[in-house]
Parts: sequence; C-alpha cells; structure tokens
Amino acid sequence: MSILYNSLLKTGREKHIFLLLLFVSAVGFTNAQPLTVFDSVRIFTNNLEPEQTIYELHLTSFRFSKFPDNQINFGITGSAYHYIVLKLNAAAIENDQRLSIDNTSLDSVAIYRVFTNGERQLLYQGGNAMAYKNKLYNWHTAIVNVGPVPSFYLIALKASQKNINVHYEILDKDALQLKYLAYDRVVYFYIGVASMILIVITVALFHFKKPEFAAYTGYILCFAGWVLAHYGRLFPLFYPRVPVINQVIKPVSSLGACFFLILVLQLVFQQQLLHHRWIKAVIQWTLYGLVIIISFMLSFLDSNLLPSLKYGLVVLWHAGLIASILLVVCIPLLLFKTGITAKIFSAAMFAVAVMAFIQVFATAGVISSFFLNEHGLTVGSLLEITIMAFGLFFSLLEQMKAREKQVLALEQEQTETLKRLVSVQDHERKRIAADLHDNIGPLLAALKINFGRIVHTKDPALLNGVVVKTEGIIDDSIAEIRNVAHNLMPKGLSSNGLISTLKEYLDSIQQLYNKQIDFKHEVQSILNIELQTNLYRIICELVLNAARHSKASLISVEIEADRDAVIVNIADNGQGFLQANSEQKKSLGLQSAESRVLYLKGKFLLHTAKEKGTAIHIEIPLQFDEAHVDRL
Repeated sequence: MSILYNSLLKTGREKHIFLLLLFVSAVGFTNAQPLTVFDSVRIFTNNLEPEQTIYELHLTSFRFSKFPDNQINFGITGSAYHYIVLKLNAAAIENDQRLSIDNTSLDSVAIYRVFTNGERQLLYQGGNAMAYKNKLYNWHTAIVNVGPVPSFYLIALKASQKNINVHYEILDKDALQLKYLAYDRVVYFYIGVASMILIVITVALFHFKKPEFAAYTGYILCFAGWVLAHYGRLFPLFYPRVPVINQVIKPVSSLGACFFLILVLQLVFQQQLLHHRWIKAVIQWTLYGLVIIISFMLSFLDSNLLPSLKYGLVVLWHAGLIASILLVVCIPLLLFKTGITAKIFSAAMFAVAVMAFIQVFATAGVISSFFLNEHGLTVGSLLEITIMAFGLFFSLLEQMKAREKQVLALEQEQTETLKRLVSVQDHERKRIAADLHDNIGPLLAALKINFGRIVHTKDPALLNGVVVKTEGIIDDSIAEIRNVAHNLMPKGLSSNGLISTLKEYLDSIQQLYNKQIDFKHEVQSILNIELQTNLYRIICELVLNAARHSKASLISVEIEADRDAVIVNIADNGQGFLQANSEQKKSLGLQSAESRVLYLKGKFLLHTAKEKGTAIHIEIPLQFDEAHVDRL
C-alpha cells in the first residue's frame, strides 16, 4: 500500500488532486445521509375545542417523552378530544417533511403548528365526520418544518366511542409516497387474490349449484368491504353523501362476514350436524342473533346518534364478533374427527382467528406491532380464504365420491332386491303348487273315488253315507280353493280395505284350523293399495304359518299405523324353536314374509324360544320409494 501511495503522490500536483477528491467524496457522503428527526410527545384529554385548547397550552412547562414505535393508544374514548403535542427538532433545517397519522377510523383530525408565543397555524383538517380534503393519501398528513430549533405541533383527535390507536411518522415526500404505494400493493394484492378466488367460486356455483359456494361468495364480498374500509378506500367515494360510511361499513361488513362464514360451515357440515343437534341449534340461534345485530348497526347512519347509544352499539358489535369467532373456531374442532374436510376448515378458522385476536391486541396496544395492527387481519384473511376455497372443493370431491358410493350401493341393493323378488315369486309358485298338490289334489282324488262308489253302491243306507262324505269333501275343497285365491289376490281388499279383508281371512283361518285369533288394529293413515296388498300377504303368510306349524292355541295380530310407519306384531303361544338356529329353522313362509318386508325397506325382527312361542315385529316406513313397491 505504501508503494502505491508513494507512486500516486510523487508530485505535488497529484497530491493536491487526491486531497480534493477525498474532500468531495466526504461532502457527498455527508449529504447522502438521511435526516435524523428527534421527536417526542405529550398527550392529554379535555372537553375543549382545539381552538380553545391552543390558548391554554404552556409548551415550556410540558414534559415530553418518546413512545415506542411512535404508537399512541388512548383506548376506548368518549366524546372528548384527545390531544398529542408533538415536539420536533433535527441537526439541520429541513422544510419538506411530512407528518403522517395512520388511522382511517377517526371522526375528526386537526393538525396545528403552535408557537411558544401563542400563535397557531392550521395545517390539516379531516376525518370521517368532515370533508375529505386530502385525496393523495388515505390517511392524515401535513407538511412540517424541522430544524435545530424545536417546533411544536398540536394534533387534535376525536372518535366517539371508539378505540383511538394511532401511529405517526415523520417522512419526506418520496418516503411517504413509497409507504403509500406499499399500502396500495397490500390492498391490490388482497383484492387480486380475493377476486380470482371469487371468480372460481362463482363459476363453481353456477356449475354445481351448491349453496355453500353462494354463502362463501357473500363472505368474500363482506370481508373485502371491511378491508377497503380499513384502508380508507371507501370513505372518499361516499363523502359527503354518506359521511358516516366507515362507521356503518365496518360493523356491517365484519358481522356480515361472520354470518356468511357460519352459514358456510353449517352447509358444509350439515350431515355431521345431524348427530350433534345442540351444535346445530347454537349455529341457528347465532345466525338469528347476527341478523338482529346487523340491523342495529344500521343505526350508525344517524349522525346525531346519542353517545351512549353509539357506545352500546360498539360493545354489541364487538361482542357479536367475539362470539362468532369463537363459534367458527369451535365448529370444525368439534367435528375434527369426522373427516379431512373438518381438518382443512379447522386450519383455516385457526389462521383467521389467531390473526383476528392478534390484531385486537395490537389495536388495544397490548402488542406493539404496526404491521400487525394495519395488516394482520388482512394477511390472516388471505390465508383463510385460500384454505377455505381448497376445503370447499375438497368437500365437493368427497360429496361426489360419496354419491358414487351411494349409486353403487343402490345398484347393489337393486340387484339384491331383484334376487329377493325372484325368490319370493319362486316361493309363491312353489307354495301354490304345494297347496294344489297337497291340499286340493287329495280332496279331488277322494271326490272322484266317492263318485265311483255312489255309482256302484246299491244299498240306499250306504249310498246316503257316501253322499254325506262327498259333500264334506266338496266343502273342504271350496275352503282350500278360497284360501289359495285369498293368498293370490284378495277380492275385497280394494273395495273393503285392509282391515275388513284381514278380519274376514283371520275368521276363516280360525274356523278352518280351530285356533283362537285376537286381532287388534289402530290405523290412522291412508295406505296406498300397493302397501295394503303387501301387508295383507305378509300377515296372511305369517298367520297361516303359525296356524299350520306352531301347534299354538292362541295367535295375536296387532296393526298400528301413523304418519311415519306401519307396525305389525304377530305372536303365538306355540312350540317355538331355538333362537340360535332361527335362521336354519325359518320356514318358506317366514322367509317369504321377511323378503317382502325387506323389499319395502322395513325391519323384520323374530323372537322365539323352545316351548315359549314365537313373536314377530315388523316396521315398514311410509316414506319408502314407491318405485320399489311392486305388486308381488
């Protein structure tokens, strides 16, 4: 290095040139340094107007202090003014600095420059309750002068029944513009992402016709309204026609977003909520409550609203928000084990809830983070709507898969139904053939033999006996034929009804088999003819089976029908059989009756024990698909 230095400075002229370059570089570096502004504040509150307050200022007696991150939180306020006296000074004079107050929810903001001699200068006046004069930025700004001599500025703030939490900065014009553009990028990024998701959801809504997509669309629109109001984008558009637009938009849009979000959860988890009726009831009452609270929030449109009423509405607004957030977090968590959809929604609800509570704490001053205070809920909302969109489409995919499984199950059920139908028809054919062969056939054969004996008998006494026996055989044949005919299609069912036709059949069984049959009925519904026919065949099958095989002396039949189902109970005091072997012991009559009941989407329960009789309970719903009911 010494060799290089000596070679550069071997002449006096070169030495002077080198020193000049060093001086210019030093001056340039010094001028490139950013201006350091020393700021401190004094805060107080009173009921005087700003113009009156200025006259009572004693700047020389104030003790100023520095607030961390330039964040000042007054908490929930009343109708009084809240003042910030700002003291500024710097090492050098700078006349083009900006004071920026980043809060778009204030009703009134006035910035004065005040002097120690009592003079004042109004630099800015704005807020939600007065004309929006500064269109360059959406927050409150004023040009301030700083230098070695301290300068003082009085900032008068008013936001009745709201939490006043402000952040101030001293920036030059270019830095303020960059900050504003950064805000714009956050807003535009949110609107861009939300718009893309909204377009996809809208297309899905028109394609799939799912109400949860409509509810989700309402949620995105409401939350987007809150974001635009939060960043001060709506107020300039509506003032002076609706000067209290921010006071209305923020509570209505935030509560509306909660309403639609809970509605989305209710629609997505409606099947799971069938097993959690108390959760369903809580959701329903919360939705009703939100509608009532939103209607109350419209009272903010009255600019002359009493402060006490405004405070009550603010408390009601935040209470509704807290209750809604807790509910939207709890619903997916309570249903967490029901499937992947609940887990996805749990993640989305957790994200927005965490960011909501963080922003509440940041706004209240518990967390000193300007970024979280300004952008926390926006970031959480972006994350949430993205996860929820994925969850909605995943839920739709699960529903489609479940529908495919239902179709396959229905096809399999139809196949099983057809098999049962074929089985029932085969059994009917076999039973009819058995009745003709076993009962009517021998009677006709005996009848033929007796007719032959009548022809060849010469003894009148014997002839009379044969004739009497032949008449008995004919009577038995008629009874058996009537029994078979009743089983095939009872004639009186359509004209006399189920109860009368059953009573007639049971009377004939009672006489034919010498059994006591107790018949009780209480039918309060009008049954269609298909159901009556199937019920008649089921009861006849079971009663005939008990009369023939149970060796019972008493058979009881009970029918009860209401708006929901038909219930049939058939019991006897016969010999019964072992319950363990009931499936093997079922006769063709029992199997046929059970097939008919299952075909009608009903329940068939058999209770029996050795030497303790048999009891059969049948329950057939009245809301069955009539397409499944055939004239068997």
